[in-house]
Amino acid sequence: MPDLFKEWTTTVIATLSFLTIILSTEHILLLRKIKEIEFQPKKSDKKIIKHLLAIIDINAFHEGIKNQDSWYGYKQEAIYKTIDFAQEVGLISNKTSDKKLNDLLFDLKNAIDEFNSYSSTPLYRNGDNWFSPSKDTDFNIEKANFAQPIMNAKAEIAFNKLTLLLDYLKHKNYLE
Repeated sequence: MPDLFKEWTTTVIATLSFLTIILSTEHILLLRKIKEIEFQPKKSDKKIIKHLLAIIDINAFHEGIKNQDSWYGYKQEAIYKTIDFAQEVGLISNKTSDKKLNDLLFDLKNAIDEFNSYSSTPLYRNGDNWFSPSKDTDFNIEKANFAQPIMNAKAEIAFNKLTLLLDYLKHKNYLE
């Protein structure tokens, strides 16, 4: 530092260099903020999102799967909606131009697929429009006890992915 103050030309050059670095950094950060603020989703992307959200029916998912203990089973309607949603997300026509949104949709799809894949083994369709575990023998009760926490955890993971997706949609104005 003492050498820096001996010559005024070196001091000016060093000061201007530091100032240029600081201003360049601030400019880059400001451009990123402006880009984020000015982001407006495409109408086609909004249409895709509204279509997908209508299929999954968030309230039915919340009440029929997330808040439902697998010991008692799940409503067929809620399960069928998750299956339909996962199939629709997998279609090429339902890809958006927003890469992060596509990633969130596929994360949710994968979580739902894992839940559905695992729950398809211990759950059986009964006549009351429910998928329930069979509890008619001691072996089936033991099997249902083993599967219960796993299915509940997979349902919770899927709901958390749905929550992340909804937060992103709200933040990026897809739901307006």
